[in-house]
Amino acid sequence: MQNASNYEYGKMCSDILDAIGGAGNVKNVFHCITRLRIVPVNRDLVDMDKLKNVSGIMKVLESSGQLQCVIGTTVPEVYADFLAITGAAAGGRGIAGTGRQRGN
Repeated sequence: MQNASNYEYGKMCSDILDAIGGAGNVKNVFHCITRLRIVPVNRDLVDMDKLKNVSGIMKVLESSGQLQCVIGTTVPEVYADFLAITGAAAGGRGIAGTGRQRGN
């Protein structure tokens, strides 16, 4: 995991990670036009109240096992920073189950 302070949306990404139970709890991550979509490994580790209060997130929805964070038109930049900070792969796959741990 990279130092979040090196990224424009690093604080938001760190706060999201904290609310969802860390990078190891990311099964998949991707985005649409306005939403960062995260599929957690273990939903029980997610603190929805904390996630809803992350600065920069307008709204959080949950549908079909996805946490949908409504961010707006800057979501591609947030997504890029999220990938860089967590080490998740572009195209959806998170780091959970890859043998990589947070901090590696």
